[in-house]
Amino acid sequence: MQNLNEKAMLVKNSISCWTGKRVDKKISKETSERYGASDKAGKYTKYLVDVDSLKPVKKAASEIKTYYYKVTLPWSDNGGGRLLPAKMYLDFTAKMRELKTAFEKAVNDFISEYENLVWKAKVDLKGMFNQNDYPSSEEIALKFGVKNHIRPIPAGSDFRVSLNENEIQAIRADIELRNKTALETATRDLWHRLYEVVEKIGSKMKEDGPRFRDSLVGNVVDLCRLLPKLNLTDDSNLTRMTHEIERSLTLSTPKELRESPEARQDIAKEADGILKRMEGYI
Repeated sequence: MQNLNEKAMLVKNSISCWTGKRVDKKISKETSERYGASDKAGKYTKYLVDVDSLKPVKKAASEIKTYYYKVTLPWSDNGGGRLLPAKMYLDFTAKMRELKTAFEKAVNDFISEYENLVWKAKVDLKGMFNQNDYPSSEEIALKFGVKNHIRPIPAGSDFRVSLNENEIQAIRADIELRNKTALETATRDLWHRLYEVVEKIGSKMKEDGPRFRDSLVGNVVDLCRLLPKLNLTDDSNLTRMTHEIERSLTLSTPKELRESPEARQDIAKEADGILKRMEGYI
């Protein structure tokens, strides 16, 4: 099997957004004094602009994060990024360009209304309005952004420094062990993803006259199509289970499942069997 650094890379996604909120120390202090409370009893956070004005930006940012976590795998807990399989690179960059364009449009729409929003805030906030809370339009623009930093995964063989040979070998071994552990973690993550979508559709099909969105089935289909590109270890059990789930749980349309109790019973039975067979891999 190829080394991890030949099968994947590290990608770190970061999104910056102006929150449109601010803790008002003056109001917080006055409120505490009015009720004889400690200064540590609470803080007053005021909305600097209409909360609805930032919703499109937040929605676009959320879609970026959702996609980022969907097509990447866990790497470390210290904010070092996530694993992006080499097979996903072209899809990832293309989709991220699309999502980033949507984010930037939402930001530009907000900035074009920013001055009007500040004037409206003067009316809404009245005595709580403070002009110093508001950056200029140019400064606001700098508070929004999306970045995807991609870098190679460190390999023990690339570690070359002037240290005692025993120390170098120990560090190389540590790097390789971390990469091996990362692969194991990534594979477990995929098993958990499969288990969750199967458990969800199985549970819903057991309900009497269930109400559900088309995405209940769509999520199973999407994961089964995505998983081969995320299977960094080429785990044959994972591949086999993915094919089984696709054959067993995605043949009926959402409309057919809503209308047919028998179809729902079949899916629930298949899901239970699959979950039982998956227990040894979770």
